[in-house]
Formats: sequence, C-alpha cells, structure tokens
Amino acid sequence: MSLRPAFRPCAIVPVYNHGSTALAVVRGLAERSLPAILVDDGSGSETKAALRLVLEAVPGTRLLTLPENRGKGGAVIRGFALAKEAGYTHALQVDADGQHDLGEIPRFLAAAAAEPEAVVAGAPVYDASAPRSRMAGRKITNFWVAVETLSRDIPDAMIGFRVYPVELALRVASRAHISERMGFDIDIIVRIHWSGASVRFLPVRVAYPEGGTSNFRMLEDNVLISLLHARLFFGMLLRSPLLVARRLARARRAAGQGEGHWADQREKGGGYWQLRLMLALRRFLGRGPLTAIMRPVVFFFYLFSRSARASSRAFLSRAAEAAGRPAPRGRDSLLHFMSFAEALVDKIDAWSSEIGVDDLRFRDDGVGPLVSDLRSGKGALLLCSHLGNTELLRALANLEVGERLDGLSFTSIIEIASTARFNRLIAEVDPRAAGMLVAASDMGPDTMIMLKGRVDAGGLVAIAGDRVAAGNRGRVVEVEFLGREACLPLGPFVLADLLEAPVYFVSALRESDLNWKAHYEFRVTRATSPIGGEGGGRGARAARVAALAAEYASDLGRLAAEHPYQWYNFFDFWNRGK
Repeated sequence: MSLRPAFRPCAIVPVYNHGSTALAVVRGLAERSLPAILVDDGSGSETKAALRLVLEAVPGTRLLTLPENRGKGGAVIRGFALAKEAGYTHALQVDADGQHDLGEIPRFLAAAAAEPEAVVAGAPVYDASAPRSRMAGRKITNFWVAVETLSRDIPDAMIGFRVYPVELALRVASRAHISERMGFDIDIIVRIHWSGASVRFLPVRVAYPEGGTSNFRMLEDNVLISLLHARLFFGMLLRSPLLVARRLARARRAAGQGEGHWADQREKGGGYWQLRLMLALRRFLGRGPLTAIMRPVVFFFYLFSRSARASSRAFLSRAAEAAGRPAPRGRDSLLHFMSFAEALVDKIDAWSSEIGVDDLRFRDDGVGPLVSDLRSGKGALLLCSHLGNTELLRALANLEVGERLDGLSFTSIIEIASTARFNRLIAEVDPRAAGMLVAASDMGPDTMIMLKGRVDAGGLVAIAGDRVAAGNRGRVVEVEFLGREACLPLGPFVLADLLEAPVYFVSALRESDLNWKAHYEFRVTRATSPIGGEGGGRGARAARVAALAAEYASDLGRLAAEHPYQWYNFFDFWNRGK
C-alpha cells in the first residue's frame, strides 16, 4: 500500500497591478479544473477591485492579500504556504500577465503526476513578440546558471511556468534566503538542482501580448540579478565537490553498470560544455582558484568511483613491478588521482594557450628525426596515448628547432560523436587551430583521402592508440603491455599503414619547477616497424599492423612505468578491450 499522498494540484498566480489580465488567466485555469490561489502583492486600488470581481466570477478562487509589495518571489513563497495549508501537493506557478500558454497545463500536470517528486518547468519557445533586450538577458543568465550548476541541466532559468512539489519548494525556500524579487525563478531552480531533486523541462510557447503589463525594472532588476549570480557562483564553489560527485553517481546509475567499458563510463570533464565551462573559469579566476576547485572534485571522484580506484591500484602495481620499484602503498592511488587534477588544469592551460612552446622541452634524440622529416616536406602520423597531456600535441605545429616551421597543419582524430562544436570552440580560443579535429566515427573513404592529402602536404595527423572505442570492441590487436596481455584498437595502426607516412610515438610528460609552473617534456620516438606497401595481401598488412602495435605498446609501457602517476586510463586496461 503506497503512503504517497494523492496528487492534488493548484495554481499560484502572483499579481501586482495585473487587474486587466487576471480574470482571463483565472478563467483559463478553471476551464482546466485547476483552482487558483491569487497572491495580491500590494497592488493598487484598481487591481484590488478587479480581483474582487475575479472571486465573484470564478468560485473556488482563493485570494491572499499582502499589505505591501514583497516582489514576485515573496508572493509565490507565501502562495506555497497557503497551498500547503489547503492540502494541495503541487502548485503550478503561472504569471498573471497572460504570457503563458494555458493550453499546456494538462501536459505539465500529467508529467508532474507521473514524477511527483520532480519539478516540471517550461522550456520557453518564443514568438516574434519577444523583446530582444529580454532575450539577450536570458542568454547571459542561462550561461551563469550552467556555471552555477556545473551542468546544462537547466535550459532556461527565468520562465515562471513551473509545477512545484509544494513540500520541496517550501523546504528549499526555508534553507536559504531566496530572492523575493525578479531573481526568484533563477534562485529557486538553481537551489532545487543543488538539492539533488529532479527537474524536467517541457517546451512551452511564450508570447508578449501587446499592451501587457511587465513589472521588470530594467536597471534595478538587472543589478539585483547580477548580484544574485555572484552569490550563486560562490555557493557553487562551496558545493562543487558534492555537485560533481552527485553527477557521477547519477551517471553510473543511468548506465546501470559499475566496472564496464571505459567508453560507457564517459571520461569525466571531457565533454564540450565541461570544456567551455572550465575555459571560462580559467579566464575569470586564474589557475590557482581553478586548481583549488578541481582537486576536491577529483577527490570526490576518487571516493565515489570504486572501479576507478581499483584500476588505479592495478596499474600502479604492474608499473612498479615492471620498473623494479616496491609495491605501491594505499596513498599512491590518491596521488595518482591528484596528478589527474593537475593534468585537467594543464589541459585547460593548453587549450587557452597558457602553456605554449616556451614551456616545452624536447628530447633531441627523438624530435630531431621528426623535424628533419618536416623540413623535407614529409608529413607524419603521431601515435599518442592517455599518458601525460595529449592536448599539448598541437604545440608541435609551432615547433621551433633552429627555425620555425611556419604553416604546418595539425589534425587530431578524437573519440567524440561530433566535432563541429569543439572546432568552433577551438577557433574562438585559437583561430589558427580551426578545423583541427576529426571524429573517429567519421573515418570513411572521404576522410581517409583528406588525411592522406594533409600528410602528403607535410602536415601532422595525431591519434591515440591506447583506447578501444565502444563500437569497435571486436576490432583489436593483442599486445604485451607491462608484462600482461592487453588489447589495443586496430584502427590507428591500420591508419598508419594506409597513410604510408613516418610514424612517431609521442608523449608530453609533466615536470614541475620551483615556481609551480607546469613544464612538459616531449618524448618522441620514430617507429622502426615497416609500414605501407601492397605486397603480400591482407596477411602482410596484418603482420605489419601487429608489429607496429607491439612496438607502440613497448614504448608506451616503458614510459608509463617511468611516469605512473601520469597514466590517465582509469579503467581495467587488461580487460581485453571488452
């Protein structure tokens, strides 16, 4: 027998000098069998008279009159309290000015009834009547809400068309000083998100009726909303470890697995919006505060991801065995994760050009042949990995060894669904790098021809050779890695054979000087395994691919054993790519 109370909704309509439109709104609610609670927020005498007529025209309507204007938020919160006293479980907040499409009410109530513990909010669809100034303000607010929630879970934070569970709304409002003015809709939805409650968004048409009354004060309310965002931002900084940990737990529950394939787990911080957010934080806060944020975030990742901890310990043990070091202690896994936190910040510095050629050191024995090939007009394929900082590879396009290699193109093949947004973001940060990314999923004949053309023209193409994509788990090549059998993806090594260009194994490994500024050393090794050629058919190609993969695994294993904390494959690498 369920103890959940029956779904009993009402509508809360804050009113401040909306006497001309309130009757139409309340009648629209009544037509959909939704009783209304009108909250008169200190309106003038004309509106008070109009509201009395509303009570006569629509029986069952309740009116709460506030002695003075408290603001939209103050009116809605008092409406929640009255709704609870009247026994309502849910409240639809709707504006009194006629902007909202009341025809959407049945759809919103049905969604709220199906998931009674969630807030169901409108995702506005505007028509041509929407003022441009208001639209610009919404975009700014939605950007900051993405920062404040560390997510894109809230596509619009300003619309006042929402169904709230009354208990949830009152609980959140009682725990914080919720803005009572125009910032209310932003403030409460962010704090509900922080609480861990679900928020569902449904599209809803929004119009600005001609002659409608708006109480938005352009200067005063924009200043108050800006101050609100500042307050929420610092609130996010305090909560950031918990917010990230909660998202990781939610992602694991959604995936329905614990120790699955790395591609199922989604590498944390690797998405487009996470990258854009971290770039913004780096720009506005600087490296130190961003590092201060990332360390507790990664620490919570360490605490809540049992499979990642186990994978870290397994790798560190095998790396220590291969290097002849003592077995790792318990704290070594935590140091491994903290190195990952530093690497995340370094990646952002690389994207934002805070780490450049001047912060790189090159091994003469490795980089010399590469520079020689490039100066002679030959391109090359760079086989990289998730050891060290792969984001610095594009700095090779700005190599200066004796003379700068101007005009050198760099193309990176990465494991994401679509590169369009990433390429736009890269172009914003560094216009010279526009179009540098290619999605591995796009590797068809046309893409191969394009890559071949870039390499033949003297460019560099980079691809990681140490992770098997989720859709290619059967296309692997078996190698020995740190004394155990492991699987590598077949594609990068077949690509090397098809491009028939010099192949280099490349890693950028972190060093730290006394000033705590990141410096990286490029470890570059020219592959000696034969590649290319048509002789011998498929069997010959398979043998060449296997030999190149074995050489790559040997070089990678040697470096990983030397620099174990910079190995950022937090999954079971020896799970045969399955």
